Amino acid sequence: MLYPGDLVVLDIPYRDPVAAFQPLAHEPFAQLLVSAPGAAGGGQYSFIVATPVDTLIATKSRIETQGRAGATGNPFEVLRARLNAAPVPSIPGLPPFQGGAVGFFGYEMLHHLETLRGQHRRQDPDRPDMAFGFYECVAAFDHQRRKAYVLSWPLTCTKPEAEARARALADHLGSGTVSHPPSGLPPAVPRSNLTRQAYETAVDRVMSHIFDGDIYQANISQNFTTEIATPAHAFDLFCCLNALSPVSYGAYLNFPGLTLASNSPERFVRFADPRGVRRAESRPIKGTIARGANVQEDAAQAQALGASEKDRAENIMIVDLMRNDLSKVCEDDSVRVTGMCEIESYTAIHHLVSTVTGTVRPGKDAIDLVTACFPGGSITGAPKVRAMEIIAEQEGLARGAYCGAIGYLGFDGAMDTNIAIRTLSFFPIPHSTALELSFGVGGGITARSEPAAEYEESLAKAAAFFKALGAVPC
Repeated sequence: MLYPGDLVVLDIPYRDPVAAFQPLAHEPFAQLLVSAPGAAGGGQYSFIVATPVDTLIATKSRIETQGRAGATGNPFEVLRARLNAAPVPSIPGLPPFQGGAVGFFGYEMLHHLETLRGQHRRQDPDRPDMAFGFYECVAAFDHQRRKAYVLSWPLTCTKPEAEARARALADHLGSGTVSHPPSGLPPAVPRSNLTRQAYETAVDRVMSHIFDGDIYQANISQNFTTEIATPAHAFDLFCCLNALSPVSYGAYLNFPGLTLASNSPERFVRFADPRGVRRAESRPIKGTIARGANVQEDAAQAQALGASEKDRAENIMIVDLMRNDLSKVCEDDSVRVTGMCEIESYTAIHHLVSTVTGTVRPGKDAIDLVTACFPGGSITGAPKVRAMEIIAEQEGLARGAYCGAIGYLGFDGAMDTNIAIRTLSFFPIPHSTALELSFGVGGGITARSEPAAEYEESLAKAAAFFKALGAVPC
């Protein structure tokens, strides 16, 4: 047991973080942020938290902390105030999340940042738009060094209590393996809110806006829903997805009335070393093609994506948008594109990925960085505000957690978040043990889009979901 400052650091055996999380998977506010070792995207760390010292849930009409309504104002500012109430130093040599908030910003949080003409139709206004737990104790896994720790800050307790809390979390972690695929998971048939014709018509309408000069690009999605028999199947599906399609920005989050299972390959924004180099980074994904059936066909598919003028233009437009968003909070002339239209390969698809970085100005924090860039340009369009208005017109349903952001914000000011694509949302069904399952898939529409191809691309992005569900989409 080491004590750098007041932080309790407990070394634990390195293991699979998904298997380690399994005994906690159904506990309220138990959360897993997971990077699969070796997955594309550069993820290195996984984190497990449980038993928060505080909670924050914002819906359309109210803000609750520790289950009590009463907080008022902008939820982003309520989150900032709670994080600032417990500042701690960053301890070098340890994983970058050492305690703080874990949760998500739903897509509809954009209405706290922008005034739009029109809104998506909400399925249920009481579903959370944002939810976070605050954790002084975290299990951290470094996949490059193959080391694992439990870190515990004595912020609301004594140091001996922080030590006991660290040992308790360590004792609750699993040490076995997770079966792939899990047994006893019955097939479920997901149905879209849009027919193929309706989706292609929406693409046509977006292209009309482009030709009229309203926008350059907009991201249009369709929403699939089905039911699963029991809450246990939610974690089974997450484990299956994690095995089918390893990614660097996955997550499994439990909140009252909502569970999220994210299989996202995309980083939204990271704020690294907030008291040192103050580096911001975003890695937008735009441009997608299905993997080939064999090595030669797969190589040809990757080459075709890299040479695609439509996909490269789509990516470059969003890079320009992210450069503009980062410049709102970064030092003048510090924003750089350090990787442009690089090919990253996943189980079912190849993507074009770019990397944009900057140096965050003194006086600006992680909340400033999030609000400057939210929602991410890759799932909205350019210009962003007009694109979001057109998205609301064409999609109809609220996106919820989908296309928002999932991740951590540390008490030390550090942050890392994903774009919540490839993300399953589970909601309880009243008077039933079953859960409603919902997920969205879509793509960026440009002047060179072909409606039929855009529809097929959206299905390619959902391939792992359909396979995990054992079903063909309707």
